[in-house]
Amino acid sequence: MPLEATMMIIDNSEYMRNGDYQPTRWETQKDAVNVVFQTKIDANPENTVGIMTMAGKGPEVLVTHSKDLGQILQGLHKASSNISGQIDIPTAIAIAQLALKHRENKNLRQRIIVFVASPLEGQAADEKAMVKLAKKLKKNNVAVDVVSYGDGIEETTGEEKSVLRAFVDSASSGDNSHLVSIPPGTRLLSDALISSPILSDDRSSSIPAEFGGSGDAAGASGSGGANQFEFGVDPSLDPELALALQMSMQEAQAREAAEAAAAASNQAETTIHASPSPTAAPAEPTDDDEERLLQQALVMSQEGNDVEMEGGDEFDEDEDEEAAIARAIEMIQAISSANISHTAAIMSDVLFIGLGAMGGELACRLAAPQGYTTFLHDLKPLSVENLTSRIPRSKGFNMSAQSEPLPSVVYTCLPSSTDVEQVLQTFLDRVKRGTLWFDCTSGDPFKDREFEALLRGKEATFVDVGVSGGPRGAAAGSLTAMVGCPTDVFQKVQPFLESCAERIVHCGDTGAGHAVKAVNNIIMGTNLVIASEGLSILAKYGVSPAAALAIINESSGRSWATQDRMQNYILPGTYDYGFQLSLLEKDMSTALQLASGCGNTTPLLTNSFRLVSRASQTLSATADHTRLAEVVAKLQSTTLVTHKQSSDKQPKSPSMRALGIKLVVFDCAGTIIDEGGLVYNVLKQVMRRAPGGCITYTEEEFNRWHGGNKIELLRFFGYRAGMSEEEVQGMYTDFLSSLQTGYFSSENKGAVTLIPGVIELFYELRRAGIKVCLNTGYPHSIADRLIQVLELEDKIDGLVVAEDVGMGRPYPYMIQHLARLHNIVDMRHIVKLGDSVRDIEEGRFSGCGLVVGVLTGADSAEDHIKAGADLVLKSVADLSV
Repeated sequence: MPLEATMMIIDNSEYMRNGDYQPTRWETQKDAVNVVFQTKIDANPENTVGIMTMAGKGPEVLVTHSKDLGQILQGLHKASSNISGQIDIPTAIAIAQLALKHRENKNLRQRIIVFVASPLEGQAADEKAMVKLAKKLKKNNVAVDVVSYGDGIEETTGEEKSVLRAFVDSASSGDNSHLVSIPPGTRLLSDALISSPILSDDRSSSIPAEFGGSGDAAGASGSGGANQFEFGVDPSLDPELALALQMSMQEAQAREAAEAAAAASNQAETTIHASPSPTAAPAEPTDDDEERLLQQALVMSQEGNDVEMEGGDEFDEDEDEEAAIARAIEMIQAISSANISHTAAIMSDVLFIGLGAMGGELACRLAAPQGYTTFLHDLKPLSVENLTSRIPRSKGFNMSAQSEPLPSVVYTCLPSSTDVEQVLQTFLDRVKRGTLWFDCTSGDPFKDREFEALLRGKEATFVDVGVSGGPRGAAAGSLTAMVGCPTDVFQKVQPFLESCAERIVHCGDTGAGHAVKAVNNIIMGTNLVIASEGLSILAKYGVSPAAALAIINESSGRSWATQDRMQNYILPGTYDYGFQLSLLEKDMSTALQLASGCGNTTPLLTNSFRLVSRASQTLSATADHTRLAEVVAKLQSTTLVTHKQSSDKQPKSPSMRALGIKLVVFDCAGTIIDEGGLVYNVLKQVMRRAPGGCITYTEEEFNRWHGGNKIELLRFFGYRAGMSEEEVQGMYTDFLSSLQTGYFSSENKGAVTLIPGVIELFYELRRAGIKVCLNTGYPHSIADRLIQVLELEDKIDGLVVAEDVGMGRPYPYMIQHLARLHNIVDMRHIVKLGDSVRDIEEGRFSGCGLVVGVLTGADSAEDHIKAGADLVLKSVADLSV
C-alpha cells in the first residue's frame, strides 16, 4: 500500500468557466479531486492529501495534509469564488514542494498532482525553465503527476516534444511521475484518472514497488525483498508499532543531520580562511534566478557572501532554495497586506465625491481598511452623515476652503461625466502635483481623455475605472474593476483598488475602462431584453417561466441576465438589484455614442436601447433596471413573476373590451404625463408678473380652471382685473414661452415623463381594437412637441386641442371631433379619462359611456365624484382592457 503525502494543484483560471459545455472544466476537476482524495485515503489510512490553487491573484494553499474530505470540499467551495487570472505553474509547484517538506509524518513519500486545463503561458511554456524545475523536484525526491485535459493547452507540431512531457520525464525517478493527457470528449475526467497510471498503484492489490516489492522500482526504498513492508510491519495491521518505528528512525536521522551540519560548518570555516577569493562562487546561477517571485524573495533574504554554496553542497543549496520558497509563500499569502502597506506609503488622505448606492459602498471598502483621514462629499448631507459613522477617521469635506489643496487621492462616483466635468472645473485649481484621481463613474470614454489632459497639466494622474458587480459586490469587495490608464500608471495605481475588487483588469489607455463598462452594460441590457421576450413567449404558451429558466440556465441560451437577474430579482418580483434603469439607459447611450465615434453600425443594440429608453420613460426615475423585464412582459400581456403573486388580484376597472368600448380619450398633463404641476405653477407666475400686480385670486377660484383652456383662464382673471385683450394676449405669449422653457430646455431635461404603465396600456387597448386618442387645452405648439419628445406619435390614433374646435373643456366639442374622426355614432362606446373636474364634466356633457377620474394630477377623488365620475382610479395603469 503506497504511503504518500499528496498535494493537488488545481486550475482556477478564467479558462475553467467554459460555460458552453456541460459539465464545465471546473466541475469535472472538482469531481476528479474528490476521486483522487478517496483513492489515496482508501489505499492507506496514513496518507494525507492537500489542495491549492494556482491562478487568481496568485497560488494559494487551501488545505494542507488532511485526511478529512470535508476540508477538501470546503477548500473547493472557496476556490469556486475565485476563478480568475492565469495559471502560475512554477510558483505553485515550488509552494507545494515546501508544503510537502513540512509534512508531519516524514515517512510519507512526496507527490504533487497538477491539473492543467489552461494554455501554458510565461515560464510554464518555457521548456528549459520547466526542466530545471523538474530536476530540482527529482533531487528532492518529489514525484509529479500532470493531468492535462481539454484543448488548447499546448501548441506542438510534428515531432516536437511537449513542455509538459519534457517536464514529467525530467522529474521521473523509477517511473514515479506521469503525464496523463485527456482530450475533449464524453469521457469523464474522474473515469480517465481511475484507469490511469496516476492511481493504478493506489488501487492495485499487489505490493507497490515503493515498498521493495517486485515492481519495476524494487528496492528503491532500500528495504530489501525479505518483507514487503517498511520496518517489517504492516501499518494497517499494527499502526502503533509502525508509528513507534517511524519516530525512532526520525530521531536517528535528526542526530545524523546534526553531526553532518557540524562537520560541514567546520569545513566551511576552513574554506573561508584558505580561499578568500570571490572566484569561488558558483559558475552558473541557481534555479531560483529563473523564477521572478522566488528570485525576489531570495535577494531579500540573502545577506553578504553565500559561503555555504562555495563547496557546491547540495544540502546547503536546498536550504537557500527552501528559504526562497518560504519567502515566496509569505509574499503571495500576504499580497493584500503588502499592497495596503504600499498604499500607505503613498497616501495621506482620501477624498470621495459621490456617495450614492455605489459610491457609498466603494467609500467604505476603499477607505475603512486604510485607516487614513477620509473626506466625504455629496449633495445630500445625510449621505455624508451616514458614512462618517461607518468609516473610521472620516468627515465631511470643506467645499468653501478655496485655498486648501485637495487630498492626494480623489475618487469620484457620480451619475455622469458631465457631473465629473463640473467637479473638475470647480476644483482644478486645488489639485496638487502627484494627485491620483480615480473616476468610478460609468463615464464617457471620450470625455475621459479630456479629463486626463486637464489633470496632466497639473502634473496629476487620471484613471478611469469601470466597476461591475453592483452595490452588493462593492460591499463585499468582489467587484470587477476595468481600468483605463497607461501601462506604467496601472502598476502604480492597482493597489488602490484591491480592497474593493477581486478582479482588476487593465483594459488599455485612458478611456478604455469606461468603454469596456459601457459595452458590457449594453450587452447586459440587450441580454435582459432578449431573455424577457423569450420567457414571455413561453409564459403565453403556458410554460412556467421558472421551469423554463431552470432549463435555459443549464443550456447554451443562458447568460448573466438569466442566471442572476431573472433568477434572483425578476421571477421573485422584488426588482431590487440596486442599479437604476435610467443609469443603464445612460450606459447604453454611451456605448452607442462610442460605436458611432468608431464608425460601427449596431442595429440590434440600437433597437434594444430604444426599448430600454421607452421603459425608462414609462417607469419612475428611480426604477430598478430589472423592471425592464416587467415592461417587456406587459407589452406581451403576460407576467414573469412566478415566485409570489400580488395581494390585489382584482381588476381596478371594468373590462373595456367587455363594455364594447371603441375609443378611449385621455387628457394629457396629470393623466398620462407627469410634469409635476408645472403648467399651473407657470400660470401663477405669469399672472404675478401682470402689469402692476393687478391680478388677484383665491386657490379655490384658480382650481376651478384645472383642465381648462389656458387662454380662457387668463382672460377670466385678466378681464376681472381690468386688463385689455392685448395685455391678456401678452400674458398668454409669456405663458407659452415659459412653459416651453420648463418642458423642453436642456436644463430641465427629464421634467416631463410618462405616468408609469401608459405605454403598456396604450399597447393593450390598440391590440384589442380600441382607439387611443388624446385631448388637451394646450395649443399645438406645446402639444405636438410633447408627443414628439415622449415618442408617442406611433402609439396613439389621434390628438385634438382646444384651438382645433374653438372651445375647450368642459364643452364636448373635442370629444365629438374625435368621434367623427373615427366614425363613432354612439357616444356610449367612448371612455373619457382625466385628472380634473373639467375632464369629468367634459365626459358627461359628451355622453361618454364611462367617465373615469385619476388621482395622478390636479383634483381629489372627492372632487371627481362630486363632478359625476363613474369611477376613480389611482392611475390610468389601473384601467382594465
